[in-house]
Amino acid sequence: MGVKYKLADLVAEMPPGHIELDDKLRAWENMAPVGREFGAPPMRIFFDTEFTALHWETKLISIGLVAEDERSFYAELSDTYQITDCANFARDVVLPLLDGGEARMSWVDLSLRLGNWIEGFEHPVILSTDSLAWDWPWIQKLFAEPGTWPANLVPDPLLLTMNYLVDYDRFEETLERVFAGLRRHHALDDAKANRLGWIAAGGDIRGNES
Repeated sequence: MGVKYKLADLVAEMPPGHIELDDKLRAWENMAPVGREFGAPPMRIFFDTEFTALHWETKLISIGLVAEDERSFYAELSDTYQITDCANFARDVVLPLLDGGEARMSWVDLSLRLGNWIEGFEHPVILSTDSLAWDWPWIQKLFAEPGTWPANLVPDPLLLTMNYLVDYDRFEETLERVFAGLRRHHALDDAKANRLGWIAAGGDIRGNES
């Protein structure tokens, strides 16, 4: 499974003062790696979120996830925000891309459905993001209630940054290319682009560690 990240790795990726690591994350630092009982290598799941604005009181609009094997999950929140909560960028770019229909669900339903979807993998799961500061906190909040954290979910993410990808330049080049056919700032399409970029980059150093 490779070496677990330490708190110092996570802090290094955060803008100063943006997120205060909570007691749960501090406790996780010394936990045994998740997934030994699964008897399978970890599955990377790439995820992205869209939210109302870049400030402390931002609200979740949508979340998209796609696994290495292309299984996917997508949800749009029906009860977390109002149009008036949205900054100009969210109103002009994010909201017009929403799918609506069956993708819409409440926060409580999202927590339950996403947790069940993650636990459906017969592998330990590593969530992978290009933004620790803005994406990862939604995972912590969705599974903050006792007993809701998926049993096979590794409690620290893979960061899709130059520090952890084998070839970060290839990752960025691939993102620019694949967005010719994907919707940039649609959470699921952004997650799909990150998956393709990760493949093109040759994976990550976490996967290459013994």
